[in-house]
Amino acid sequence: MDVSSSEFIDVDADVSSSASYTLLECKSNLNNLYIMVRSGKRFVLKTLKPEFASQSMYQALLRKEFDLMTQLDHQNIVHFLSMEDIPNLGTAIVMEYIDGVTLKEFLATNPDDKVRHKIIFELLDAMAYMHSKQIIHRDLKPSNILIASNGCNVKVIDFGLADGDDYAIFKSSAGTLRYASPEQLNPDWKIDSRTDIYSFGKILEFVFPGKYQSIVKLCLNENPDKRPQTVLELKKIFRERVLRKKRVFVAITMFVLLATVIGVFVWYVNNKVEPVGRQIVLIEKQVNPIIEQQEKENLNDEMSQNLINDLYSIYQPIIDSIESGDIKYYEIANAKMEKALPKVFSLMECYEDIAGNDTVLLNTLKSTWNTHRAYLLQKIYREYMMGMPFFCNEYKEKRISKSEYDLLIKEIQEN
Repeated sequence: MDVSSSEFIDVDADVSSSASYTLLECKSNLNNLYIMVRSGKRFVLKTLKPEFASQSMYQALLRKEFDLMTQLDHQNIVHFLSMEDIPNLGTAIVMEYIDGVTLKEFLATNPDDKVRHKIIFELLDAMAYMHSKQIIHRDLKPSNILIASNGCNVKVIDFGLADGDDYAIFKSSAGTLRYASPEQLNPDWKIDSRTDIYSFGKILEFVFPGKYQSIVKLCLNENPDKRPQTVLELKKIFRERVLRKKRVFVAITMFVLLATVIGVFVWYVNNKVEPVGRQIVLIEKQVNPIIEQQEKENLNDEMSQNLINDLYSIYQPIIDSIESGDIKYYEIANAKMEKALPKVFSLMECYEDIAGNDTVLLNTLKSTWNTHRAYLLQKIYREYMMGMPFFCNEYKEKRISKSEYDLLIKEIQEN
């Protein structure tokens, strides 16, 4: 399946009979995938194959996948938009179309390590998010990871075998044998987030053949208690290893430079050619820009990712409070958003201070801040707040009492 951009797509409640459908190649024994073109937009439909469409168990399985996915809203996870009855196709999940290729196909283009690191970190972000929602994928593998053509962004797909804590149905063993953890093959063993961490170890080995073997070995331990216990722990281990490799690269480069300088000096002593100072200056002019450029690129990537994480940490509690029902009314949510503003701008000021006079880094951070802040604001207001009731209207319509209204006014004033 091709994979779409991270842009949200608006879907009408009904599906026009004039829409066109193209069957996609799909290895699933249970499902068919179609590209649907409607009103000039492309979507992907996931349906049951005709021989399974009338069976209640498989209908419930499709419904379970949709119910789980409606709990997820992350830039690195495919968006499920609706579940509808499609003429001639039956019940189908409608999801975003993604213009891209599978991870296996993408790696065949031989991307550099910088892009490969980006893929791994985005996959870890997606895993951490779904696990925070108590959802386990149970079938992470290269064919279920799409790389978007625009920006090489990760999109995790196919949650047909996913599971959540609140579901009591379909708890049997699942997964693709090559990437499945030992506990997935034993129906008596408990399945939890460490199952996905095992699959990640296989994927890391696939993305970086022969590298990061200590982390791969840690993830693939047959005893779940000896693997990283959370994705956040795993991400910290991987980030530290990446930074260590970058420091080693710089150290090796400096060693080569020093060895070259010594070699030039020895050559000069033995051959009595032009002053060694000129030779050293010439070598420094050639090598120093390479080292500086590498260090700047590493710093830019690291700082941008830290800024994104810090920005999400400010807005995510508001989203969580809305989803949990702690915040029920638009005015309260808006007050929380207003209260968060000083923190957001203060965050950017801190990063501007860190960037100092480095114009390239400063522009990179500003671009990152503007892009992700705009995305978060759009998501919060459109996906959450625009559907919330106003307590002022609720009071006017006498659906809440005067005492409840006064408490809500007081809450806004305290915010």
